[in-house]
Amino acid sequence: MLTEILGVLEKTNTRPVLTAFVILSLMIKATDGGLMRNPVSWEMALLLVFGPMAYAMVFYWIIGVTRLNSSLPENDVVSYGPMLGSSLLAVCLIFAFSYLANHPEGLSFSLLGQPNFIYFCTLLLLSAETTKIRRH
Repeated sequence: MLTEILGVLEKTNTRPVLTAFVILSLMIKATDGGLMRNPVSWEMALLLVFGPMAYAMVFYWIIGVTRLNSSLPENDVVSYGPMLGSSLLAVCLIFAFSYLANHPEGLSFSLLGQPNFIYFCTLLLLSAETTKIRRH
């Protein structure tokens, strides 16, 4: 099952969704979660600031991993993209399993409005996008 999920993530373009979740994470962090309580407020003006900032953050993350890959010798078989992406995915799985172990009643729709869930989804998308960065 995990192989199919990773296969779908590999084929889809997750960068726009990652950028949107980074924007959402930045806005939630700046408003201390107030955006989730009242989405139609003056705080939506922060979108004009955080949109380009999130795009730049994602862009420079990809450039940074690509530069790490270019610093490797030609005969080296490792690639930093899948290595960092897999490490981030392992952190996401630890968070998910920890949450499920502490909340045996399972998942509910109220979880979707929690800031930590937004941060978790952002980290999951970042790991998927990082895994796609190949060496050549």
